[in-house]
Amino acid sequence: MHISPLPRRSPLSFLAQLAPRCSMLAMLLSIALVVPAAHAGNVLRGASVTDSCIACPADKFGPPNAVTDGDRATMRNLGGAAPGTFTITPAKPVRFDKLVVLPAMTPAGNVSFEVQTNSDPSGAVGSWVSHGGILTRPWADKVPVEVAMNADTRDIRAVKVIIHQSPSWVAVYEIEGDSGISIWIYAIGIAIVALLLGGLLLRRRRRVAAV
Repeated sequence: MHISPLPRRSPLSFLAQLAPRCSMLAMLLSIALVVPAAHAGNVLRGASVTDSCIACPADKFGPPNAVTDGDRATMRNLGGAAPGTFTITPAKPVRFDKLVVLPAMTPAGNVSFEVQTNSDPSGAVGSWVSHGGILTRPWADKVPVEVAMNADTRDIRAVKVIIHQSPSWVAVYEIEGDSGISIWIYAIGIAIVALLLGGLLLRRRRRVAAV
């Protein structure tokens, strides 16, 4: 008995036949990946904040949580010159690659500051870790200042931004923890959509060619 071999199909041909069947699933997956990415990059958004000013009413100096509300137009002012400290506590442990500070500076100039994190569940004294030590960099109004986290930093439970010296009052628009996730989520979503559309286009071309 003679058995005819199965026709060989190219990967593109297989994709063209598979794409219509998986179109709905692919679209839903793309939306699920891409839409949440709008806020995935800043893992400190919505975290609670305390600071070193105990006599800075929110109606005059802005609420402490203004620095994590995701709105770069709102600001928290500590009501005077350095030193000043912001302590941020996310609802659950987070991990991010760099801290981004958006300062309010009048005038601009060199600022001496430090970024520390705490991963100890007990929050014990002495468990704060510095990232780069005390840094001195030029700060300007609404110009982001980035500080890379130590490579082995995980499960961050608290973040502290300490401003030691500054020509301006201590004031910040936003403090963000950049996880670096957002760009990858967008890339995956775009790749899925591109594969889907490519398969549909190839299938349409084959149908036209067969007519």
